[in-house]
Amino acid sequence: MRNWLLLISMLFLLSCTDNNDDAKMLFSLNATSGTITKLDGPTRLFKLALDVADENSTVPVTVFSDRPIRLENSVRIADFLKLWSKGATFDVDPPNASITFTVKSEIIQETIVATLTNPSLDTASRQLSFTISEVLNN
Repeated sequence: MRNWLLLISMLFLLSCTDNNDDAKMLFSLNATSGTITKLDGPTRLFKLALDVADENSTVPVTVFSDRPIRLENSVRIADFLKLWSKGATFDVDPPNASITFTVKSEIIQETIVATLTNPSLDTASRQLSFTISEVLNN
């Protein structure tokens, strides 16, 4: 099992369609630090743990859309996580995310594309976690 310390902000761009119109919503979530840890077993699953503010904060999650309907808003982490509730948008069709980071010992910025599932917020440690599986190029 190997951990990486992520030093710079990570950016998630998650896409879903708003039911009220044809706007595709994107979500941006930044964290100043976090870890990616390989989960035990033969699968290519990892745990992504991000250090964030508390669940009521609107700072970490920005929601926006592109043309022709330009919308922008901030949402609480607790509301963002409701998108993974049973039968909700991301529960039915887990989102892909672009995760951009710099490993502590390197200078080069890296990006991986992964599918996000099983979100969890630990309010005591202010840590937001996801199970991620890297999207591989065939």
